[in-house]
Amino acid sequence: MFKCKLRSQLNEQLRALDSRIDTQCALVAELQDWFRRRAELHQDYSIKLEKLSKSLLARHKEQKVKREQWNLFSVYNCWQILVNQTKKDARDHGAMADVYLNNIIPRFTQVQEDVQRIYKKCRDIGYESHEELLKVLHELHTTMRTYHMYQAEFKSAESKLQNLEAQKAKLEQNNPKEKLEKRKKFKVIEKEIEKRKNKFRDAKLKALKARNEYILSMDSANAAIHKYFVEDLSDIIDCMDFGFHSSIAKALMTHISGQECFKRTLQNGIDDLNKSINNMDSRHDKQRFLEYNNAAFMLPKKFDFQGHKGDEKNQVIVTHPIQEGNGETLRSFSFKVNQFKNRI
Repeated sequence: MFKCKLRSQLNEQLRALDSRIDTQCALVAELQDWFRRRAELHQDYSIKLEKLSKSLLARHKEQKVKREQWNLFSVYNCWQILVNQTKKDARDHGAMADVYLNNIIPRFTQVQEDVQRIYKKCRDIGYESHEELLKVLHELHTTMRTYHMYQAEFKSAESKLQNLEAQKAKLEQNNPKEKLEKRKKFKVIEKEIEKRKNKFRDAKLKALKARNEYILSMDSANAAIHKYFVEDLSDIIDCMDFGFHSSIAKALMTHISGQECFKRTLQNGIDDLNKSINNMDSRHDKQRFLEYNNAAFMLPKKFDFQGHKGDEKNQVIVTHPIQEGNGETLRSFSFKVNQFKNRI
């Protein structure tokens, strides 16, 4: 009964371990699928970013004449940084896709193969351990049956001996000693008792030996079961997991390293753009624009007095009548100048 129960438990162990390896492989396959899809997204994004940067640079080259003054504006630096960052992002996403496809995904494939290979060996070891346990239990069952058989023979021999001794005691009680020695029945009983004593001693010895063997076999079986369930089973599962978690960790750490590179690149791009934003200066842009278009915005020469023949004086001559008229003219001129300044 106990052997059947233990056999059922050991078979359930194997089924549980089979389910465990299936779950592990399913998890690895799911991780692998995630990285495969991420690689596809990185590749697609890299291609689109590359197309974007190339189209921007191509258009800039085609419109070089129209854009010859772009470098006069500090905003142009921001545009250049964004285009360069797009090229870097395209390169980084392509590199990340390459890492996923050529490093992480093959590593997960190797993990699955290693886990299944190791599990098969460990399962075989576990199965052999089960067979050893069942062999020990078979020996225990055999010694137990032998013990019960010899114990039954011993009890039977003891019972028969006691019956004969009871008959002898009854004869001794009912007959004088002188008559007993002459009675044939008494002599037969004595001989039979002697035989039964020998059989009793033999049966007792066999029962004792069988009992000792049964107890030793029971102790051995208990020790074997305890060792398997407490020590061997844990060691077998540890062997099944050998390298599993470390391999997964290395693959994921590779992913983290890639993300850290993304983080640094992104931060560098942010820093460069922040610096360019802080360097934007409308006054500097205006100054460069005026310098580039100097001919159009330079201060014209002052007007020179072009006098009529004989009139070479270039100073204002004021007389009383002119002074009165000039006052009104001056006020009108000042008003117009102020209006012009206000509009500006």
